[in-house]
Amino acid sequence: MSGRNVPFGEAIKKATDSKSTPPKRKHVRVIILEVHRLATSHSVFIDLNKRGVERSPIIALKALNVIHSILQEGPHLVLDECHYKLSFVNNIQGYYNSHQREEYSYLVASYSNYIIQKITFHRKYPIFEGNLSLEKFNATGFAANMSLSDTQETVRQLCLLEDFVLNVQSAVIDDPTDSTRGKPNRVLSELRTYCFIPLVADSYSAYLLITSLLQRAAGQMDTLDAIQENIDRFYELYPRLRDFYLNASAIRSVASVATVPTLPLDPPEFLTRLQREALEGRSRPAPPPVAAPPPQPQPVYVPPPQPIYTPPPPPQQEPQQQWNPFANAAPQGWTNPFTQPHQEDDDPFSRGLSSAWTAPPPQPFVYAQPEPVMAAAPYTPPQQAEPLVAPTPVEPEPVKIMTKVITKTIVNNDEVNRLSAIVQELERSVATWNDKVQGLNSQLNTRENEITSTEQNRASVREANQRIGVEIQDMHQQNQALRAQIEKQRELLEADRRGQFYKEMAGKKHDFAAFLKHLETQHDIGMVFMSLCLHIFQSFKNAIHD
Repeated sequence: MSGRNVPFGEAIKKATDSKSTPPKRKHVRVIILEVHRLATSHSVFIDLNKRGVERSPIIALKALNVIHSILQEGPHLVLDECHYKLSFVNNIQGYYNSHQREEYSYLVASYSNYIIQKITFHRKYPIFEGNLSLEKFNATGFAANMSLSDTQETVRQLCLLEDFVLNVQSAVIDDPTDSTRGKPNRVLSELRTYCFIPLVADSYSAYLLITSLLQRAAGQMDTLDAIQENIDRFYELYPRLRDFYLNASAIRSVASVATVPTLPLDPPEFLTRLQREALEGRSRPAPPPVAAPPPQPQPVYVPPPQPIYTPPPPPQQEPQQQWNPFANAAPQGWTNPFTQPHQEDDDPFSRGLSSAWTAPPPQPFVYAQPEPVMAAAPYTPPQQAEPLVAPTPVEPEPVKIMTKVITKTIVNNDEVNRLSAIVQELERSVATWNDKVQGLNSQLNTRENEITSTEQNRASVREANQRIGVEIQDMHQQNQALRAQIEKQRELLEADRRGQFYKEMAGKKHDFAAFLKHLETQHDIGMVFMSLCLHIFQSFKNAIHD
């Protein structure tokens, strides 16, 4: 085995050892990374074949778990490669179907059946990823173009895959070869429950695919008659799947590593187009009342003040004295009403005008005293009144715009209390959500730190791989140089041996010629035969020594 495969081979050995403990994740991860780097799973099956899966069901169970891991997390081309390596899994399944006396053998046979079904499914539907991701399937846009028959067959195959998952669950819990079966306070071994981790992921991904395909098909039809068989099959599997997830979540070694889903008590409903429209019509909430816009201030036009023209008072003229023969004959105590001062009426209209125009005070009427008759004085014309002059116009003040805001005073204390309670409840909800957001942020920071450390480890592994690759190239060059030297040494040795052989052949020819001469001289036949046997024995001895 070359230096490149040393860590990979060690990871295979440690991940498939004969200890009754689950394989460590770091060893499985090394295998998955090597498969991604090489873009092939050929070396995985070569090393697994060397592990002797028929010697121990524990090794076989761990080998199946390694294959399941590279199917889920390896590159997409592994799904097609594993189809050509299906004979390896078939051999495990056939062997442990006929050898179910050892512990874990029943579980190995059931688990191998599931691996065979999964590889066959991906061979038939290469559009699905190894982890049966619904998001990646929807991203391909293939679901939108699926016909009804394709949808029915795909759902049927996914339900069959779920059946095999539940069979493995039954083999884990009700394995007849389990030594702890039937004992009180039974505790399943971690090696058995470790199978639940990849099975839960596959099962829930298949569950999401089934519900998505059925909902899409039902939403495009007016009746469910065409897919009723698939829906009944799914409803038959639903309670078993729910129990499977409950059992998996109750196992601490599984729940601490994988996220186990929790299904509701009732299965999902698949509504047709007409049912969905009717349901949306009933459940559509009434539109909220449109709140009136807040009152906008309306400008109030205030006309500018107009100047009031006040004419000047007319010129005062002295009253002319008139003769009154009754001036001295007025009775005692009698007053002339015309001589009383003018009393203003209590008239608001008069009061209103008093600020604008002031009437001249009334002049008392005085009776003229009789005078002696005199010569008439010359006539003097009254003085001419001064002309009226308009006052200087006053500039009008700037226009003032008064704003008026309409406000509403709430006097309903119950409504105020109810709104206050709602506000307090919303504040508590906001505080709770803030705490949750902080917790999620802390988890996100932790995950980011883990990702950062993982990236650093990955970079270090990549650097180590590059360094090892350089060393491998150097070793290849050294091997080629050594191989050339060995070839030269081999050629020299062959030349030496060939020369020695030729020399020995020449000696043998000489001896044989001498032997023929002895025969010609007709010496004792026994002595000749004895010398011949000694010569042949010595030749074999020398050949063996060489």
